[in-house]
Amino acid sequence: MAHYRLCMKNGKAWGAVANFSYNMGMGKYSYKENEIVESFHNIPEWAKSPYDFWEKYSQEDRVNSSYKKIELSLQEELSFEENKEMLNEFIKKNVGDNYYYSVVIHDKESNEKGIQNTHAHIMICKRLEDGIKRNSEQFFKRYNSNSPEKGGALTDNKYWGKKQTLINFREDWENIINKYFDKNNIKKKVSSKSLEKQREEALKNNDFKKAEMLDRPPVNIDGYILKKDEKDLTEKEKEKMELFNDISEYKSLKELVYSLEIEKKELEELEKLNNEKIDKLQRGKSLFGDIFVSMENLFMVNIEKNILEEKLNNEEILRKEAIREIDKNFKDIELKIDLLRKDIPINYDAIEKLESKLESIEEKISSADLECKISILKNNLKNDIDKLSMNESNLEFKLNNDISAIGENPENIKLYNDYQYKNWENNFLILKETEKEIYFLEEKLNKTRAELKDKQLNFYTYNSLSKGEYGKILNKIDDIHRILDDENKNITSYQATDMHNDLKILRSKLNNIESQYKRGEGKNKFIRRKYSIKNKYIEKYTQQKNELEKMKMKVSFLKNNILTIPEEKEKEFKKIYANRKVDIENISLKSKLYKLEVQKQQLENNISDSSLELMSLNKMTDGKYGELVKKYEDLIILEKTVTDTKVLSDIKNKINSLEIERKNLLSSLNKKTYIAVKGAYFKKYKSAIFKVEKSILNVKDKITKNDVLKEKKSAFRGSLNSLKNFTPGFVKAELGKVLYTGNINTHDDDKWEKQMKKEMDFSR
Repeated sequence: MAHYRLCMKNGKAWGAVANFSYNMGMGKYSYKENEIVESFHNIPEWAKSPYDFWEKYSQEDRVNSSYKKIELSLQEELSFEENKEMLNEFIKKNVGDNYYYSVVIHDKESNEKGIQNTHAHIMICKRLEDGIKRNSEQFFKRYNSNSPEKGGALTDNKYWGKKQTLINFREDWENIINKYFDKNNIKKKVSSKSLEKQREEALKNNDFKKAEMLDRPPVNIDGYILKKDEKDLTEKEKEKMELFNDISEYKSLKELVYSLEIEKKELEELEKLNNEKIDKLQRGKSLFGDIFVSMENLFMVNIEKNILEEKLNNEEILRKEAIREIDKNFKDIELKIDLLRKDIPINYDAIEKLESKLESIEEKISSADLECKISILKNNLKNDIDKLSMNESNLEFKLNNDISAIGENPENIKLYNDYQYKNWENNFLILKETEKEIYFLEEKLNKTRAELKDKQLNFYTYNSLSKGEYGKILNKIDDIHRILDDENKNITSYQATDMHNDLKILRSKLNNIESQYKRGEGKNKFIRRKYSIKNKYIEKYTQQKNELEKMKMKVSFLKNNILTIPEEKEKEFKKIYANRKVDIENISLKSKLYKLEVQKQQLENNISDSSLELMSLNKMTDGKYGELVKKYEDLIILEKTVTDTKVLSDIKNKINSLEIERKNLLSSLNKKTYIAVKGAYFKKYKSAIFKVEKSILNVKDKITKNDVLKEKKSAFRGSLNSLKNFTPGFVKAELGKVLYTGNINTHDDDKWEKQMKKEMDFSR
């Protein structure tokens, strides 16, 4: 969901350096380094660096001086480069070269799964650049209206103090975002207006769905509360936080419902346009158009018939469907469970309660009622199959008559070729998009097949019963193994020993969980839960398999009916497809890849020995060590620039004093604790690197697959002769080719399960 945020605040001069350091991830804020994507600055000639400018401002300007802080959100839907362009456009128009500023872009994972929180922090000095050459000391002096060259730069409170300036900023940022959305054909809009105002406009435009989405309280909370640790919150702050979370959740649900409604509407419109286009091309006056429509229908009737026949023979799917029919709440609860499983973190307690409700519903349904409903479902399926068989016979009869009526003469061959050339581009694009859908469906199906393996089902069952604890432990074990197996692990013997000890503890915890479900009631509970999970994935597998077979049948139909055309003409259409679809998608993927590689580099910087040491010591001394290091580094830099003997002597004395303080601080620390803390940081960042590397490989794989798809050759077989030879038997043969052959064994129960099924009534 596109989002809008732009707020402007005043910052006091004395806090400018701290704010700049926070934005840049410097000093005691170095833990934020991995969030920093990019920064750019406009500073005067006399400033050695952006840090130097803001330090001078803090020291030289008046005590009551203030600067402007702007925070604005960037858009997940746009690439990093596009977001940067927007930001530059905003700065150029509203700040320009008239004022000095620092812009820092942050990128971190948001509270919503899979959504990045990309935003920018802008610091602006309100002193107006008037072209007069000034050094740092003069620049921050009081402005002299009679002789500007004698005084400091003017503090432009007239511009920055107006409420209209903020209004203009907000409206301009809204317009820029919407302009880039339009440019990228993104059918979304953001607004700088209040919720109330937006709702009024929506009602005025009769957009009742949008008005309903906007009918909610605004999501507001004091920023300082979010930064505090939960245990440090006051009772009043806890109430505010709870209200904030509730309103945020309410907002997300409203936006989700609205986005689904919009998506549904867009899909309906696209489907309508596509159908109109297909109708125009294939259902025209041409005899061939009618034949191809009948042929496609015959292909799809056969696959639909096969799907229904498989469903008719699947007792478990029928049983679940019958339960959903008998008690309508069953399906609603299943949906709620699915939604809860997508939440981060997963609320296992809520899932457990809902699963208990499902079990309770099943137990209340009598065997007689269940068998009766299954019988009704079977009869309905048989009736549907009979209707499809009748439809199949009618299509076969019509096709035989229509095809036999076409004479294989030069005139008809020309008519056929003309019709095919006219439809070739549209058919080609449909084929390529269908092939792409097949690729994604095959990936999903393979994933579901892997989930149905006994080892994976056992994992899901243990994880469900332990409310997620089993999975957390396994993830920790995997992380440690990856670190130990990494060729570039660069770990000390202390860290290796510590990790091996962790492995022993974690494996013991796993064994404790598993042992609870090896006998008695625990074993009974395990098998019931595993059985339920297994059936859920069987349903999922069946749906995906059916969808894949439909897609493959569609490809088969297209390949058999798309006419072979000259190679140069085919290259032209392939280029059109690449330009329209693949290349655009690859640009977005490459932008994502760049961001991931930057993130990886930032994380790798954190596992250098010096970084780990600084973070660990800083953690153990509550930030005191970091402050000492910063003071020490500042004095070292200052020492190199000072020439005055007395000042230099004072600096050296301060350096020696800090060194003594540092040694005393270190001597008070426990070495074992230090090694443990350092090891914990090492594991944390190594684990994060592995995750980023996995994401990088996934993105690279998608780019490669797109490039392969772009160049993939298709063996088209369409001709008037092949049309004349078309028979129902040919359809049956093609059906045999596309039917999925990697079926799973849905009855692959182990000894436990077979024994338990004898003892438990699984039909209820």
